[in-house]
Amino acid sequence: MDTGAPEAQVPQPEVQVW
Repeated sequence: MDTGAPEAQVPQPEVQVW
């Protein structure tokens, strides 16, 4: 569920793992 998920709902750093 990491695709198309806004950073507002998921309190995570700006580290995106593609």
